[in-house]
Amino acid sequence: MEVLSNDIKKNIQHQAIGMLHSACTDYGILAGVNDQDNYKRIWARDGVLGGLAGLVLQDEVIIAGLGNTLTTLWNARDKELGTIPGNVDPFTGKKSFGSLAGRVDATTWFLIGAAHFIHHTGESDLLDELKAEISNIFKTLKAWEFNGRGLMYTPMSGNWADEYPYHGYLLYDNLLYYWACKLWGELLEDDLLKLKAYDLKASIQVNFMINDEYQSKAYHPGLYQRLSKEQPPYFLSGFHPGGAYQNFDAAGNGLALLLGFYDAESLEHLTKFIHELWEDKNLEGLIPAFWPIIQPGDELWPSISSNFSYHFKNEPGHFHNGGIWPIWMGWMAMGLRKNGATTLADKIQNKYENVLVENQYDFAEYLDAYHQQSGGQKPLTYSASGHIFSANNNFETLQTFCQK
Repeated sequence: MEVLSNDIKKNIQHQAIGMLHSACTDYGILAGVNDQDNYKRIWARDGVLGGLAGLVLQDEVIIAGLGNTLTTLWNARDKELGTIPGNVDPFTGKKSFGSLAGRVDATTWFLIGAAHFIHHTGESDLLDELKAEISNIFKTLKAWEFNGRGLMYTPMSGNWADEYPYHGYLLYDNLLYYWACKLWGELLEDDLLKLKAYDLKASIQVNFMINDEYQSKAYHPGLYQRLSKEQPPYFLSGFHPGGAYQNFDAAGNGLALLLGFYDAESLEHLTKFIHELWEDKNLEGLIPAFWPIIQPGDELWPSISSNFSYHFKNEPGHFHNGGIWPIWMGWMAMGLRKNGATTLADKIQNKYENVLVENQYDFAEYLDAYHQQSGGQKPLTYSASGHIFSANNNFETLQTFCQK
């Protein structure tokens, strides 16, 4: 793998920033600048992650785009429940809260983005508007726990990986829930939200990293006992009444790294897993969104092969099924940097930069796991943001209020 010159690296960053600038409109940050499918819209997840990349860069154009994104999403909210749409067409006003199932992560990403934006800009008008309804939004999030025990329960197709076969208590969604509670508890000096964040952190640590000492505190004691000898070298991607998902989830574990859930021992296990993953030269320097790949004949193959709205995308090594998503790979790199694993983070950054040069800065939605060929839509702000996260060490910007 070639180590690129500083001039080339600067040009790649320039291209990524230019991609985000081109997507910034009076309505917010578009997911894509080309009118393909429904990507020329304001997506909660894509827009907020693009805005957070702007905060990492301290780029006022992108930060203003984040503010416009939040305004568009807020104006399109469900005023009864406080939920945020997954995407809004700024040209027609059409909004979507999900297709086959509602998206729980649109609301949590909105809350995370809004807290950071308000803290950075001191935007009092948005804060005043949100203050009036914030308790209603968190009441809805609590309702999504269903049993009132603390962890959020996500339906199948209920988050970004809408064609991946997992549901239940998911690492990714509960870390976003924790982060939203933590940020708003500190921003509003709300002791109940602070306590909720404290309880969520403890519950995530107990239920997604199996430890025999904590079995009495587990959500699902029987499952916990069965998994006691099978804890993977990372946080579980999720569990449900019938079992657990022991596969690797880059988005969830990237969040766990960034938000301080990994201690020295668990970080050692994670880095060993990454090194073993990279023994496959096709994957060296790359982090798949989910791993291992679900193959025909595997237990989850019937679920993944039938979970799509229009056409099947999850062939082995593609899309959610082992595909490499730059956004989550960048998130992992940033989390690894925060935890001192800079050599691994540098390798991820360098590999993706080589891919971008080879593919003429296409910022594709994902890369396939076997040949690193561009897949999905392109160019996307999602992937430009991923590069920015991987290449910058200003992660403390995204730790607003989370130092305590």
